[in-house]
Amino acid sequence: MSPKKNFILVLVFCLSAMGFCSAQQNAASSLASFNKYQFNPAFAGLDNSLSLNLGFRSQWTGLIEAPQFMEINGHLPLYRLKGAAGMRINNESAGLWSQTGVEFSYNYVFDRSFGLFSFGTSLGVLQGRLNGRELITPDGVYEGSTVDHQDPILGTAELSEVGLSSGIGFYGLMEFLEFGISAKNLPEWNSSFSQFGLFANTLYNFYGEYKWRLRENLRVHPILRIQSDLNETQVESLVIVKYNGNVFGGVGMRGFSETSLESLLVIAGIKINPNLTLHYSYDAGFSQIRRVSEGSHEILINYNLNKLLGEGQLPRIIHNPRHL
Repeated sequence: MSPKKNFILVLVFCLSAMGFCSAQQNAASSLASFNKYQFNPAFAGLDNSLSLNLGFRSQWTGLIEAPQFMEINGHLPLYRLKGAAGMRINNESAGLWSQTGVEFSYNYVFDRSFGLFSFGTSLGVLQGRLNGRELITPDGVYEGSTVDHQDPILGTAELSEVGLSSGIGFYGLMEFLEFGISAKNLPEWNSSFSQFGLFANTLYNFYGEYKWRLRENLRVHPILRIQSDLNETQVESLVIVKYNGNVFGGVGMRGFSETSLESLLVIAGIKINPNLTLHYSYDAGFSQIRRVSEGSHEILINYNLNKLLGEGQLPRIIHNPRHL
């Protein structure tokens, strides 16, 4: 990247640091449909066993200090409590800004003849950090080892802020349809215990997926995901094709208008064994940033125990022709 472009990127974070820092509270993810617990606490336990996810996203590869996101989460059903529990640990960085979050969740699941339905909530801690030494100001002095921003607010030490994060959600899972609604950071909050403030706005999320069986071993899943803070809205639409339950792939679009159209999504994955599934996505950008970026890459690894915990497995059903 040229020094000019690097300066512009850093300047954005300088301007943010002078007041409240508003981070991208929910990182972009092209593989969210395979890791629904990441954005909705009510999905915990609906994988029917202990489910562990490890995800990594490199956004706008090729740009210096471009956004990166990593998350580890796990959730499992709690049959005796008629619910499920989960935990998320994630880290996100963009330029000189980084944040780390830890969340725990519980959701109540009730069964109906036409599907499973779940209400969940999560609570955690979010820490934001800004590398003050690497900031650049128009009047600053940066010669050799000297770093002087010439600013009464900005220092050269790392600025840090801590706040609570929370979420609520609903999820419905049926044979051919599943959908969910969730809200992150409801109500909105801000904190300013140090030299800068951390602000978390409320982000609403809607997810819908239809499971269309073309043949016994071939399924098509149209997916729609909408995220909004009531000021700005982003839409993701996907079509995933699954063959024999082991191999899948698809294409999608992030954006719905001339101003919001951001990238083309290409997704592929394979079920390596009954417990382990590997997912990959590539985002080809449409915006002007594509001229200096190599696109975005994302990897997700899911491990599912595929075994009931706390309850014995039911014996295999044997049909007796005398009782048919």
